[in-house]
Amino acid sequence: MWLHGEQGMALLVEDDQEVTLSGDDPQAGTVLLRPVTTAALLAACGFTEGPGAVRLSDPAAFEPVQRDERWVRVDELDQDGRIGGHTPLFLRQVLASLDPRQPVPPTVTWRQDDSPSCRCGCGRHAAGAADIAEAQVPAAAVRTEVTVEVPRFLRAGTAVIMPKVVPDIVVGVGATLTIAANVPHLLIGNLLCYRRSRIRQESQHLSVDATGTVQGSIPEYVHQVVGDRLELNLDRLRELPRLPV
Repeated sequence: MWLHGEQGMALLVEDDQEVTLSGDDPQAGTVLLRPVTTAALLAACGFTEGPGAVRLSDPAAFEPVQRDERWVRVDELDQDGRIGGHTPLFLRQVLASLDPRQPVPPTVTWRQDDSPSCRCGCGRHAAGAADIAEAQVPAAAVRTEVTVEVPRFLRAGTAVIMPKVVPDIVVGVGATLTIAANVPHLLIGNLLCYRRSRIRQESQHLSVDATGTVQGSIPEYVHQVVGDRLELNLDRLRELPRLPV
């Protein structure tokens, strides 16, 4: 259930209950973030490993912005299954060719498989996948070098993401929290999980950034509900023995 916490609305999954956190949940907060570096752009699109990997909470990598029609959301597909007019497959090929330590170039080059379907890189013919991070290129016998123009919204810095924001999450004893597939990015303050609790994700790609205390297998209650408020006793938590997760 949703309760008032110190920093905003907090989520409590009560003992032995199951709750799903969805991108459509009106109680969870949101923030519009613009990646200001190439490494941040790659992180926003699901490339979270390798040199230059960054956190969503890093102010040098992401800046909060106001809603504006010029922004292009790279964390959701439009009604045609595209992002900024391009298929997820094409965008993944472009992003995979970027150097996280360098500015986004005007063009990129890669070697790709030739097949009966068009893979010219134009973004008009290639078949898309569920999202950028999950797109894959099938194997083929012949490989061709292709140079394409990087989409303007990637070069102009108008790509944005909208993470869900939950200051505090508490998962009770034997409880299960499911992160829905339409939540690719999640910003958390404190994440406290009691014994036998579980957290499941429905998507193949989920980026979670916790800026506060994260601890699992907590043996004793360190929270209490007072009216419609959730209170955490982090001092008491620090005194408890840490059990294997």
